[in-house]
Amino acid sequence: MGLLSAGRKGISHGDMIDLTHKNINGFDASEFYVLLFAGLKKRGF
Repeated sequence: MGLLSAGRKGISHGDMIDLTHKNINGFDASEFYVLLFAGLKKRGF
C-alpha cells in the first residue's frame, strides 16, 4: 500500500469507491480495499 496520486485533478472519494466506474491507470479500487482491510486486521482493528 502506498500513496495514491492521479496528477493534477487528484482522486476523489467517488473515484476511490468506483462510483463513476472509470478506470484509473495503476489503481484498482477493489484491490485497494482488500489491502486496506487486511492491513487493519493485521494491526488488530
